[in-house]
Amino acid sequence: MWLDTSMKKLTADRNYSRSEILSFLHESNPELSDNSMDWLIYRLISEKKLFRTSRDSYSLTDPELLPEYKPLYSDQALALISYLAKRFSELKYVVYESTLLNEFLNHQIAKNTIYLQVEKEVSSVVYETLRNEYTKNILLTPGKKEMEFYWEEGCVVIINLISQAPINLKNPHHITLEKMLIDIMADKTISSSFSPAELPDIYKIAGSIYRLDKNKLIRYAGRRGKKEEAEKYLEEI
Repeated sequence: MWLDTSMKKLTADRNYSRSEILSFLHESNPELSDNSMDWLIYRLISEKKLFRTSRDSYSLTDPELLPEYKPLYSDQALALISYLAKRFSELKYVVYESTLLNEFLNHQIAKNTIYLQVEKEVSSVVYETLRNEYTKNILLTPGKKEMEFYWEEGCVVIINLISQAPINLKNPHHITLEKMLIDIMADKTISSSFSPAELPDIYKIAGSIYRLDKNKLIRYAGRRGKKEEAEKYLEEI
């Protein structure tokens, strides 16, 4: 059928808007009416040859078949997680490190920072314990000036863990992709490690290679006051 042949001209490495799909169908068969093109889109979705990934966004790849994001931590970050598991077995925390973002960046982050997100009520206790028993290269909820004066490569930076964040149930101390994509916008300490101009591409790349729960992401974005901004970037995926 002409439709199957024409669909092979589309690529699976990007998403298409509805207008792009309609324009493509019209170019393939100029005699099609608007109703016919709407019906063809419905048929393609029903036959799982086209997938709706979000509002006004379609893909040839089923987003449910994309792999789950698993952060590839450095040895230093894994060592910290192992220490915390033994020293604070009941502690709620999530570890993020700046070089995890390199997978989605054009301009790579060369000098790593490990961010330990813990509940505000216990952050000072965790800080003192780590500073006395684990490393002197550590900062507690630093401001911009403190980061400029005291930061060293591989520094452990303790920041507050925001409640209602998307959690990896199998590995609760590993950051989820949904949480990462919001934290890099909402946390000023984290966002200082890369150019904000790269945010649209970060979302596009992340959403194209990993399974992304957009509902969880938007709920967390609302919690952090970034809902509108997150929705804007999700539209581009």
